[in-house]
Amino acid sequence: MQYYEKDQFIKKLVITESLFKKYSAQLVKDGYVFVTDGETGKRIYSDKDITTFEQITELKKTMTLEQAIKLVVKGNVVTSYNSVTPEILDSKLDMILEQQVITNSRLEALEKENKAFKEELTKVNEELEQHKAIANDRDSKLLEAIRGIQETNKALIETAVTIKKPWWKFWSKQ
Repeated sequence: MQYYEKDQFIKKLVITESLFKKYSAQLVKDGYVFVTDGETGKRIYSDKDITTFEQITELKKTMTLEQAIKLVVKGNVVTSYNSVTPEILDSKLDMILEQQVITNSRLEALEKENKAFKEELTKVNEELEQHKAIANDRDSKLLEAIRGIQETNKALIETAVTIKKPWWKFWSKQ
């Protein structure tokens, strides 16, 4: 693939600089990405860009510039790439691998922590069940004791009603 600077690109397309600027601005506005020189950051234009500008010129004959550019941008999947050296790629790959190792170790630590939490939760649930059983047992014994007291009180009241003594004989033994 051949790359061109702006002036070479304009001459190759045989268009004016103002038309070139107008097309470029609208393309960028609609999401088209031009290739940039990795060192200077200036745009460089490829054969693909020439094809894009030619498509816009042809479509502009039957529709507005905005419609033509939107159609071309939507139809062409444009990827952004810069001149990247293998050293840069290797350093980025190393950085990504380091991040992956860190992420994996964090994941393992979180899994261990999660397992410990689950075990602790199981123990707490077992203790809770034991406490519930103890509380139910205590409650049933308490209810039995209350019923026994109530029955005793009822029996005492019935006995007191059947043995009616006058009040002045209350302390006497008979």
